[in-house]
Order: sequence, then structure tokens, then C-alpha cells
Amino acid sequence: MSYITEIFARAHIQQMSEFLLSGTELREISQASYEQRLKDCTEKALAVINAPPSKNEDQREQREDECMDTLCDYGDIYMEIGLRAGLLLAAQLFPFNAL
Repeated sequence: MSYITEIFARAHIQQMSEFLLSGTELREISQASYEQRLKDCTEKALAVINAPPSKNEDQREQREDECMDTLCDYGDIYMEIGLRAGLLLAAQLFPFNAL
């Protein structure tokens, strides 16, 4: 694959969002809809919240990590939605035929 083809293969809204938020490349692009991804995040968070409390420090830290991962996932999803909405608004402000 040439480097130009690789550029276009990596040009994805999820890649842009990840780079803007954390300065890194996204390893796996999700094909699920925003609604499904948000639903999955909510289910994951509720599973952690509804789990019985544990006095084991390792389990507690693991649950805290899962909660933080879920919060980051919410941030990623809403960043993508905002980025996409912003691009749509910019396209309305500067129509291509006006250039």
C-alpha cells in the first residue's frame, strides 16, 4: 500500500477525534452507530455500578479503571458528534459552489 493510500485509509472521523483529544492514533474504528456505542457505554457503566462492593483493593481499582474508561468513551463519542456537526455547519456557511 502506498503512503498516499494509507493517508486516505486513516482519514476517518474517529481517527481525527482521537488525535484531537489525546494526540494518538485510534487502533480500532468502531462500525457501530453513535446510539449503539452510547448504549454499550451505559450498560458497561451500570454493570460496574451495580456490582456488589468489594473490599479487595485490586478489584476496586479495576472497577475505577472501568468507570474511567467508560467516561473516556463517552467523551470520544460526543467529540465525534460535535466534530461532525461542526463540519456540517461549516459546509453550510461556506458552500462549495461559492468558492
